[in-house]
Amino acid sequence: MAARVWIVALLVGVAACSGGEASPTMPDPSSPTTSGPVEAAAAITAFRECLAQHGVEAPEITTSGAGSLQLSELAAADLARQPSLLGLCGAPVVDAGLLDLTSRPELAAAVLADLQAFAECMRSHGIEGFPDPVPGFTGIGDAFDRDEVPFGLDGYADAFNACSEAMPASAG
Repeated sequence: MAARVWIVALLVGVAACSGGEASPTMPDPSSPTTSGPVEAAAAITAFRECLAQHGVEAPEITTSGAGSLQLSELAAADLARQPSLLGLCGAPVVDAGLLDLTSRPELAAAVLADLQAFAECMRSHGIEGFPDPVPGFTGIGDAFDRDEVPFGLDGYADAFNACSEAMPASAG
């Protein structure tokens, strides 16, 4: 499902850009991002404006009746293969709780499994301290404990890029 790939790419990108040093292929994590509660409309606007500033025109983005993003609209934009850009621009969406998957337990379980595979990939690429995703993660808040992610380790950016590239182009 394209929505699953997009969610994982966004969460991985935000986790990677939450601290540490910038690299040529990873945005500067000290760039301003929105944190804390953000209203859905403001979060979506901030996300789309950030993408536009980086040359990506995102489609109109709406929320469902439950308040989560309509992910099919974003999946069509093929942003999932750009996790560093999603990381740079995606914090408002994550902070606003717009990835809430509590009403979609099968998708939440699949996303959690993909995040676990990403964590294992990071460790296999020499980032031994990379944590597992937050147990029971359902799309609200950080997928990884930011205090445990070893952003400053040599090779972090290379591992991130390799593991991002290894993410499936589509998941089902």
